[in-house]
Amino acid sequence: MRVESHGITDPGPAGKRNDDTFYIDDAHGLYAVSDGLGRFKGADLASRTVVNAVVKAVLEGQPLAQAANTAAHAIDARAKADPALKDMAATLTLLLIAGGRFEGVHVGDSRAYLVRAETLVQLTRDHSVAFEQYLAGAITKDQIRTNRNQAMLTRSIRAGRGYAATEPFGGELRPGDVFLLCTDGLTKELTDAHLRVVLLQPDPPRVLAEALLEKARKRILVDNVTLIVARTRSS
Repeated sequence: MRVESHGITDPGPAGKRNDDTFYIDDAHGLYAVSDGLGRFKGADLASRTVVNAVVKAVLEGQPLAQAANTAAHAIDARAKADPALKDMAATLTLLLIAGGRFEGVHVGDSRAYLVRAETLVQLTRDHSVAFEQYLAGAITKDQIRTNRNQAMLTRSIRAGRGYAATEPFGGELRPGDVFLLCTDGLTKELTDAHLRVVLLQPDPPRVLAEALLEKARKRILVDNVTLIVARTRSS
């Protein structure tokens, strides 16, 4: 099965540093997004370190969860080399498409979605206080976007931990599956309904990715926005 993808990032408000990093590799079916936690020093370095380390580890043959732990070790090494980075941290959403299946690991509040048979499904669970409130029925899914606890993460790849408390996701692959990986800058601006309307279109991944970003921009971005759209096709 062939995969076509496109990734795009936008720093958001003028003058804002972009703390997001993404990776696309259609040849290996490997995709990643990471969002450095901006309230800590070295957020941009944290996301780059996580993505670079996890990609290298996967391409060297490590299972995804182990590769995420390797990324956690890389964050630790950076922090030990510079004590000012002792609190650096980042999210990670990692997807591998191969052999008729997709599998991934996830930590933080970046997300992975699957669109199949006109249905959009969030494959990951946000590791945030707001998402826990949603699961408990205290708020709706749409209210997560503006909830004051949305940015309070319960898990991340953080210096000093030495491991990544990831959750796995995966399943059988079908021709026409569309995957979206994104940082929370996108989902702060667009609801699942907004995402579904765009991702149901038959356009190439580049067009879909640009359409999502343009929709988010029209709502006045408050954060970095990074996303990857990948579509599977029969060989």
